[in-house]
Amino acid sequence: WMHDHLSPGDLIETTSPAGVFCLREGPAPLVALCGGSGVTPILSLVKTALATTGRRVRVLAANRGTESVIFGDTLAELAKRHSGCFEIRHHLDDVQGLVTGAEIREFVGDDLHADFYLCGPAPFMELAEKLELFTYGYACDHYPHSKRLCPRCGEIAIRSRKFEDVIESLIVNKE
Repeated sequence: WMHDHLSPGDLIETTSPAGVFCLREGPAPLVALCGGSGVTPILSLVKTALATTGRRVRVLAANRGTESVIFGDTLAELAKRHSGCFEIRHHLDDVQGLVTGAEIREFVGDDLHADFYLCGPAPFMELAEKLELFTYGYACDHYPHSKRLCPRCGEIAIRSRKFEDVIESLIVNKE
């Protein structure tokens, strides 16, 4: 839009950075799910966590194919340098098809009390929401194309249904 509609000297109105997609303090592992360019803010969180904390950091990065992977070399270098606490897993749609609920469930594993960060295109984020991954015991701050999800402060929610049962019922009911 800017390339098509603005010229040098035009005035535009902007807002200042709000700083709402930030690394939450605490010892909990960081689990990030990102799609496409959603890796950009996630990379900043990853670098901050690795440089300033001892937290375990895991990222599932979904892309259309290898040619669309953003920051691939940087993420690989971080994984090499922080092999004991950083895991990057790339999902390539052209090889594996679209990300599935089962894949997200497998990636999250036992990290149900992690700080979750989600950023990417709407269909990718909707998949995680449909799985109710963040409904059972997690607070959710909404932003236009990114979401920060983390355990509710001081609250360990005990639910009548286990996370695994919720995911299974959603996967079964979808088919």
